[in-house]
Amino acid sequence: MKTFQGLVVIGALAMSGCFMKSSNSRDSQALTASGDVPAGEGTVMAREGGNGNTALTVRVKHLAPASRIEQDAQVYVVWVEPPNSPPQNVGVLSVSKNLDGTLSTITPHKKFRVSITPEQNGQVDRPQGTEVFTSEVERMD
Repeated sequence: MKTFQGLVVIGALAMSGCFMKSSNSRDSQALTASGDVPAGEGTVMAREGGNGNTALTVRVKHLAPASRIEQDAQVYVVWVEPPNSPPQNVGVLSVSKNLDGTLSTITPHKKFRVSITPEQNGQVDRPQGTEVFTSEVERMD
């Protein structure tokens, strides 16, 4: 009987993820959408990359074209803002005609704030547009 109870407990723990690393629950987290993109959904995934860097993947769905959010905007830019440092442009988030997009990049930071803004071009060195998504990220090794 004790063996059976032990197996039930182990099975329940395994199903809840206590014994198995789940990349979705541990590494991926939701982006918070602003009121400018009420239908927008997004996630950010931060994993250990090569040389101790952080491999970052940002995914969005239901994101209207940047020009619908801000008149002069042509693209969405993803920003990484480490503690006590200015935001860094880490790339353009290309949005398809299906209103979804993905950006994969590398950053040397383990703890940072991610934001997405509509911008006139992808070469801006500081955010000009309104944040449409944000999240606080801390990579857990």
